[in-house]
Amino acid sequence: MTASVPSNASLNPAQREAVEHNDGPMLVLAGAGSAGVAIHHAWDVPADVVIDFSLPGAVAGIARACVAKKVPLVVATTGLEPADQEAVAEAAKSI
Repeated sequence: MTASVPSNASLNPAQREAVEHNDGPMLVLAGAGSAGVAIHHAWDVPADVVIDFSLPGAVAGIARACVAKKVPLVVATTGLEPADQEAVAEAAKSI
């Protein structure tokens, strides 16, 4: 199975390899913001856990996606606003 990539995504070769990888575990290190890496809170491949190192504004959507897919979430993003913290607390009740 290969992950689908939005048609408007412009990925460099290393990013494309990470997205299309489907042969066992893989460690992905990515930057955000000035690196131009989009932060998505939707995915269509199996996951055992999501480890979030995104941006505060993305955490609530990632938490909702994890709840919907019943996938545990580890949040390592800093600078969360109260609304982000509440979204994580709500998610923790069911995943």
